[in-house]
Amino acid sequence: MKAGQRRLLSAVGWILLGMVIGWLLPLPRVWALGHFVASMGPTRVAETTILFHRMCSEILAPTALGQHYLDLGYGHWNELVRLLWYDEVMTEQTWRVIDLYTPAVEALLEGRGEEEWVSQEMVDELLYFLEEMERRAGPELRQIIREEREKVPWEGLVGLTVEEAWAKLQEVVPAD
Repeated sequence: MKAGQRRLLSAVGWILLGMVIGWLLPLPRVWALGHFVASMGPTRVAETTILFHRMCSEILAPTALGQHYLDLGYGHWNELVRLLWYDEVMTEQTWRVIDLYTPAVEALLEGRGEEEWVSQEMVDELLYFLEEMERRAGPELRQIIREEREKVPWEGLVGLTVEEAWAKLQEVVPAD
């Protein structure tokens, strides 16, 4: 797996991390869990959880950049749960991003990263998601999101295969 692919997936990993947290540790009145399990069914939640686990262990954990993002996610676990499961807008946006990125993540996991392409819609939706999360986050997480977003050459990813994008991100985005 190339560096750019891992960077692209790390952003998706943050999203899925928040979902898994909410699914495994449901809190009272968690809007997202009840709404989405009811509307999509537990199978979709389970499939997404499995995909997230594979992405974290097979793509992110073996790389410095991936480990950096996993550490950031674990370090802000509670706030991510609050943002992704208590905020209706963020929950809906999370699923839009998951829907857009699932084929790319699956392709990378299956060694078919040259068959899926990064679209303008994928970049736009992820940027919107990160902007909304930044707006709603506390000061520390807000600063981290801002700094991490600034590292990524977003427009340079559009039109690349997910494998090429992952390689590019690993080359240009420092993990520290």
